[in-house]
Amino acid sequence: MTAGPTIGVDVGGTTTQVVRIDAGVPATARATTTPADPASLADAVTAAIAATLVDGELPARIGIGIPGQVEPLAGVVRHAVNLGVGGEPLALGDAVRSRWPVPVLVENDVRAAALGARAWLAEEDRLVPDLAYLAIGTGISAGVVLGGVLHRGRDGLAGEIGHIPVVPDGVRCPCGLDGCLETVASGTAIARRWPSPDGRSAFALFAAAEAGDARAAGIARDVAGHLAGAVHWLLLTYGVDVVVLGGGVGAGDGPLFRAVQAELAARAGRSALARHVLRPDRVLAAPADRPIGALGAAALAADVAGSQEQVSPAGAYGKEAT
Repeated sequence: MTAGPTIGVDVGGTTTQVVRIDAGVPATARATTTPADPASLADAVTAAIAATLVDGELPARIGIGIPGQVEPLAGVVRHAVNLGVGGEPLALGDAVRSRWPVPVLVENDVRAAALGARAWLAEEDRLVPDLAYLAIGTGISAGVVLGGVLHRGRDGLAGEIGHIPVVPDGVRCPCGLDGCLETVASGTAIARRWPSPDGRSAFALFAAAEAGDARAAGIARDVAGHLAGAVHWLLLTYGVDVVVLGGGVGAGDGPLFRAVQAELAARAGRSALARHVLRPDRVLAAPADRPIGALGAAALAADVAGSQEQVSPAGAYGKEAT
């Protein structure tokens, strides 16, 4: 009997991507809109997976990356604030297993994407044991791999730096605090500060800044400064080899990435310590044309299927991520 495909799902704040992998070869990802209603979320994820399968086909395993606090093996999600999921658990894993009785692993979306970024670097002949993936999209978060192992933290919230206040008395964040990083530098924040009719506010903002628009330049410097600060935090706090910028807004080496590089270079010019830490080769842009999150979720599902005992009580993975 031919083994079914491995399915990887990346549930974003606005878009859900699904990729299927047959015999190690990924197919083109399919993208659908993520519903704003959390009550519809499980049905939407199940429908997105079903769209990649032929009639009656049974996947071998399914990995799902989703924002928020996640219990990977139980498949329970809480505090996905940008999806409207609060403290009450969303049993996403059970909903998917009720449709397909196969191993299903649910992980924080950015943490899964960190594995996808690490796999991309390995393909580029740059295997790094320690990596942080800074996702800039509807919200902002970081996934961290230390010693080849995903770092989840005590409560599964390690890397949720988007909810660190950076502007006193700033805009109210969906988490309930004011002035969080997400409120000034996420895709949502950029769209509020520089609306664009085509929905590509970040690209429009930084392109206008590069073209000489003074107002755009001021907003772009502020956004890039906050993102450079996040990169600086991650490099100093975790001591990782590299920080990879990705997400729906952060992927690609375009104007936003160049602006962050310029802010980092300015910091390096003012401090010997910053110059040592903020070397250009330690800050990379994820490829914009690759579904890093969905591929990372698929890799994680393949890695732990049948090896569930390797998840520690604290939730950290006890084997090297591949």
